Amino acid sequence: MTKYIHWTIRRLLELHVLERRATASRKGHNVGGNGKESIDTLRAKIPMIMLTDYDRQRRQGKRSVAVVRHGVCSACHSVVSSHTLKALRAGILRGCDHCGRYLYLVEQVNEPSGAPMSAKVMRKGRK
Repeated sequence: MTKYIHWTIRRLLELHVLERRATASRKGHNVGGNGKESIDTLRAKIPMIMLTDYDRQRRQGKRSVAVVRHGVCSACHSVVSSHTLKALRAGILRGCDHCGRYLYLVEQVNEPSGAPMSAKVMRKGRK
């Protein structure tokens, strides 16, 4: 199941890129390639319910997929609930409770314990 979810998320991201290129070529930019056929082929492989969500987000000028980093949705910058994080780790597809985008989880590499604090954090404590 997890592989299917990763496959679907990758296809949605790929579709977003192809449609942006197609839009750019319609505006006079030289993009090349047979984009319409690629888009149609890719859309045929994605479940209809996900395409409906994708198209709704696309009409609003947004991406339909967002990565979760450090427990935060990269699109709306809201904290993702622990229930949603647990589901994502279990390989269950979930959407953000705030912006509605499909979420995928990127496991973070633990920083060494002696890693320096960022300048923004260090300044916050100063008076």
